[in-house]
Amino acid sequence: MIKNDSYKIHYESIFDYYKKLRKHNNDINELCRSYTDNYNNWFIFNDNIDVISKSYNDYEYDYENNMEISTDENGKDIFVSLPKNSSYVRVKGNDLNISNWVWKNIDDNRKFYFDSEAEKQWADILRDLSTYNLNTNTNERIVKSANDLLEDYEYLWGKNFLLNSEIKFEYYLNGRHFSYPDFIMKDSYNNIHIFEVKSINNAMNKPATFDNEEYLKKIEQLKKCYKVASKLTGYIFYLPLLSGNTWHITWFKGGEEQKDIDKLEDFRMLLQKNINL
Repeated sequence: MIKNDSYKIHYESIFDYYKKLRKHNNDINELCRSYTDNYNNWFIFNDNIDVISKSYNDYEYDYENNMEISTDENGKDIFVSLPKNSSYVRVKGNDLNISNWVWKNIDDNRKFYFDSEAEKQWADILRDLSTYNLNTNTNERIVKSANDLLEDYEYLWGKNFLLNSEIKFEYYLNGRHFSYPDFIMKDSYNNIHIFEVKSINNAMNKPATFDNEEYLKKIEQLKKCYKVASKLTGYIFYLPLLSGNTWHITWFKGGEEQKDIDKLEDFRMLLQKNINL
């Protein structure tokens, strides 16, 4: 972007330049360090910092051209899964116990904690869906019975707890961040459904300094990220947002944003449609 032989340096106050540089994110500061091999280049960079920052952000926000699936040293796609102890297979007499902000796995008696009331509510919804009767004539369910599961896969759905989790998607918002979806579900047709639960309600775990505007910006970037991720992976992504007592569900399939849903019954019907591909 910068032509050293034609650019005239303004040489403004080094303190003003530095103050301005520090207001930009770490990526821009790192670019400055990598570009600067002499004093003149430092001044050139900071003379152009607003233009450089805008161009850099435009590049990072371009998920369509910059997002790709992680590969190993041989260039093959990396596949990851939920840990078995944080996954849920419904077995008769072994129901999942969800209380307060706690997920209790009966097999090894371990307890896992939700980040919010919204996550707990969504866990209840997924648990109910696993036994939801779609067709009273055939007793077809969204997910297979426990006996069918033993032959096909190890879990119906599970909570993606952050500790050492490899199920993540990189997005950009004033720097690079990872989004760790809250829940993963595998239906009886082997389709993968990914859920990132959000809430704009006042929650006990939100600090007094919580910035609601920044939170909404994050949600918008996650939407852009998941839209492209749905194209790359073939998975179906959902972003349920709890506002008051109402869920607003944005979802993405095949790289396209679909019509929002604000009724749980419509969501159940949507899942029925999505699993019958």
